[in-house]
Amino acid sequence: MTFTPNAAGQRTATLNVADNANGSPQTVSLSGNGCMDIILSWRASSALGVIGYYIYRGTVSGRESGAPLNSAPVSGTTYVDTNVTAGTTYYYVLTSDGTNRVQSAPSSETEAKLPTS
Repeated sequence: MTFTPNAAGQRTATLNVADNANGSPQTVSLSGNGCMDIILSWRASSALGVIGYYIYRGTVSGRESGAPLNSAPVSGTTYVDTNVTAGTTYYYVLTSDGTNRVQSAPSSETEAKLPTS
């Protein structure tokens, strides 16, 4: 079981399991730290000379910013967007950056919606 709070900050819950054993129901206390980050991940480009990726975000489909979220190419295949607001839908595309400093065409768009806190 994974306890994943859907609101920021420290959260607690109780899990009750009813069964036919003595002491039923069994009770388990749960706790976790919820965050309002969006974690993006992708497959690495198979193109030669790729040194990293730029991530672009918008709040309207097809209208991602002209400036990337990251100032330098991300060398891995994950990015955590921490500057997000609960209840907002975000749209993302990424480009790969090569050793020749030329960015690829944007990827297909993906969407992430944060729950309201």
